[in-house]
Amino acid sequence: MTDIQKARDVRFGPRPRSVLDRLATKISVTSDGHVLWTAYCDKKGYGRFTVGKTGAMAHRVVYAEVVGDIPEGMEVDHICFVRNCVNPWHLRLVTGDQNKQSRARVDGRSTSGYPGAHWDKRKAAWRAEGSQSGRNKFLGYFDTRWEAYVAWREWARLHMPYVNPELLEMKP
Repeated sequence: MTDIQKARDVRFGPRPRSVLDRLATKISVTSDGHVLWTAYCDKKGYGRFTVGKTGAMAHRVVYAEVVGDIPEGMEVDHICFVRNCVNPWHLRLVTGDQNKQSRARVDGRSTSGYPGAHWDKRKAAWRAEGSQSGRNKFLGYFDTRWEAYVAWREWARLHMPYVNPELLEMKP
């Protein structure tokens, strides 16, 4: 560092680092290819990063810096399903509907343990149901929860190309 640079730093403070330099100090690379955010994460597990005076999701900042702009109305989805992963090659642009498909899961209220299948008390049968663009699609009533899940799985393969593949490979 020259004397002029030192004098400038004393008078004005050090020059700001680039966004990528700042990001690089807040990550850890794992043996399986994830680039994990090690700084602050919100309640949902997503990394948070400040650019200027604005807070942003770390994976969106990394995507914009490394891959390119995020068009209006598009979302950045984790292909790897690890919320604090900021590996740009584990991220993709999707619409809101596509992102909802990739978030499909078996939630804690499930009565069957399978996605798209639940017990219908009024019909005393297992009901299969899919959801697309915010609308539910009735798929039928079945004697077993497995049959209801299989109906949902076949429907999901046709209508939910962004669904988590693990949900399509469940066992009875």
